[in-house]
Amino acid sequence: MARYNLGTLYQSKGQIDSAMVCYKESYGPQHTKPYVNLGSIYHQRGQSDSAMMVSERALQPGFESFEALITIGRVHADREEYGEAARTYTRFFAGYTGRDTTLMAAAKAELAQAYGGLGVQAEQDGRLADAIAYHRTAIKNQPDSAHHYYNLGNVHRQMSAWDEAVEAYAKGLDRDSVYVDAY
Repeated sequence: MARYNLGTLYQSKGQIDSAMVCYKESYGPQHTKPYVNLGSIYHQRGQSDSAMMVSERALQPGFESFEALITIGRVHADREEYGEAARTYTRFFAGYTGRDTTLMAAAKAELAQAYGGLGVQAEQDGRLADAIAYHRTAIKNQPDSAHHYYNLGNVHRQMSAWDEAVEAYAKGLDRDSVYVDAY
């Protein structure tokens, strides 16, 4: 535990390599927080395979650190595996019992981004009804995002549903009045 705490201190001071050494030295099947922090560092460094592997170790049955699912979801989103990202964030919400409201808000925003990605992919595949459903789910999870409304408007526009497109773009502009693409 002391090595883990030292690692968090190093990380807060920007001494990432020293933090990584401490996290690696504090691994243990009953102490999975080092895996969470190390996975996050690997993700920030663009080492997605290492981030995934280490983060999965933080999910030891009985000692799960559900925060690791955030990193796993981010890796899936980086790889444009939006369905897996959405499932991972949903698993986070099902298992996380902490009270970190900042973490919860970030996870909800990232869940919305995953659904937005699914919507764009569905739109590109010509599955417009699915795209609308995904974008509406994104909006439900992140209602203040102008971008989700913009994406919804694009799908309606492709369907020649002009009133719905205008309404979606207008709602986006209500959230961000300088969102040029919506204009």
